[in-house]
Amino acid sequence: MAGALGWEHLHVECTPHGVRVTDREQDRFVGSATVSMGPSWHLECLEVEADEATWRWASPLGRARLRLTADRTISARLQITSDRPVRLTETPVVTWRGAFSCPAWPGGSSALVLLDERPADGLVVAAGQTRGHTRDDGLGLAVAPDGLELTAKGTWVSAWTIDLYPHRAAALASLPAWLPHRLEVPAGEQVSIPLPDAAVSGPGQVLTDERGSLVEAEPGIHRFTVAGPGVDAQLQLAWAESLTDLAARRARTIAGMDPRGADPAQASVVAWAGTSHALPHDQAARFVTVWSDELLDRPGRTADPLGIAPLLASAGDDPARLSAAADQLGALRASPGALLAWLAAAPALSGAGLEPPAPPVDRDDPLCRVLSATARHAPRIPDEVWGLLPRLHSGLPWPMPAERWADAAMCCAALDLAPAGWDISTRMPWSLPDLVAATRAWLCAAGPDDRTLAWLLWG
Repeated sequence: MAGALGWEHLHVECTPHGVRVTDREQDRFVGSATVSMGPSWHLECLEVEADEATWRWASPLGRARLRLTADRTISARLQITSDRPVRLTETPVVTWRGAFSCPAWPGGSSALVLLDERPADGLVVAAGQTRGHTRDDGLGLAVAPDGLELTAKGTWVSAWTIDLYPHRAAALASLPAWLPHRLEVPAGEQVSIPLPDAAVSGPGQVLTDERGSLVEAEPGIHRFTVAGPGVDAQLQLAWAESLTDLAARRARTIAGMDPRGADPAQASVVAWAGTSHALPHDQAARFVTVWSDELLDRPGRTADPLGIAPLLASAGDDPARLSAAADQLGALRASPGALLAWLAAAPALSGAGLEPPAPPVDRDDPLCRVLSATARHAPRIPDEVWGLLPRLHSGLPWPMPAERWADAAMCCAALDLAPAGWDISTRMPWSLPDLVAATRAWLCAAGPDDRTLAWLLWG
């Protein structure tokens, strides 16, 4: 049971477990999708014809059929039926593993997934829900409500259209017109949802008038439900306090800890607080000095890029401490974080009369190559930037997973150095500074871990 469909530039290999998609034009892996119906379901057959693939499952609960049809677009239609009244205790879940971050908005009656964004030309493959209900179940997209009840001879349908868009801006333009223009705002500001016939519910304050709803909530990322004619959707919005206020509060908490138990990210936050006057200078200096002594008294520890700033902060004009910081910098494994640490530390070491170690550049890493281009003030935007942009905020009303926060913060630090001439508007609906600012706002609103916070403070 196997076969393949061809559509536009894509080769869609169909197997009993799902599909594997490749880009025929560029011989590039795009992604793979699996469909899990639940333990009680078993696959009866997979039929693949010239332009259509059909999977059929059966269980004591009923029958299910998934049909992919390749035409002008690819249509995906999952249909679940039962001969008797049942309550589905197992929800079908679709999991997509792509070559890039694949952001999704699993918003109930509204859903959009960016399946691929080709770095070479920005071409986007996106899947939009046209019927059904989608939610995030932690492992993938659940394409039916939890505890779905079917009547005798009843049917549940989840239908999607997969289409091509010339760039991200065009794909995001397919989102519902009622979505707020800004999905992230400073704490204390209101967000407008221009849907007068719908009820908006969620945390915080919701004010309504003839134009729609105005919502405001405490700092954080909050989920709202929008229910009205043809709409039963969920979205998440971000209210971000300033990075300075967030970091100052966290620094005060860390400063109350035993410095010997702090990690490099925590020491870096305290070092920032000392130089920015978010903590009394003497308090911050004592903390980073004790932390540095503990680090240097235990040889063999793996050097950490975030540990360089507190080492330098504790060194002052002490030649031995400066030399130890330079040694730690030279011990860093080549990586984007190491190169960011080097860019911040090398001028300080040179100013103190020390020769900085060679830059720890991983020439195979796109973020390192972008950092090298910023250091050269390259007038033309390097191709690697297009591969970094999907690692920032997606433009969808949904946050990025926590495991991507620190990487996104590092990308923000790197792209903050970009020359003014690096224009991304040919593909994106924002300028590069606006995209970086939006990403930082989402990360601040999410309540970042210490490592993410330290990279947000870099520079």
